[in-house]
Amino acid sequence: MIQIKEMSEEEIYKLAEITAEGFKNNPGFQLWAEDANSRKYVLTQFFKIVLEQLITNNATHTTSENYEGICGFGLKRPG
Repeated sequence: MIQIKEMSEEEIYKLAEITAEGFKNNPGFQLWAEDANSRKYVLTQFFKIVLEQLITNNATHTTSENYEGICGFGLKRPG
């Protein structure tokens, strides 16, 4: 696993958009917007924020420099 330490805004948006495409028709997100295109927009914004926060907190890893797979790890802080 390779830790992602930084990405451009364009790269982050592109990855968020790709992720949103995969979830826009997921039944768990049907209430997020009325149609698939609107859900894709909302989900892209959501995943963009999540990805930005994970990168900021050094909690994002990928399988390669081509970002075929990305995962985020959150650590519970004491207190």
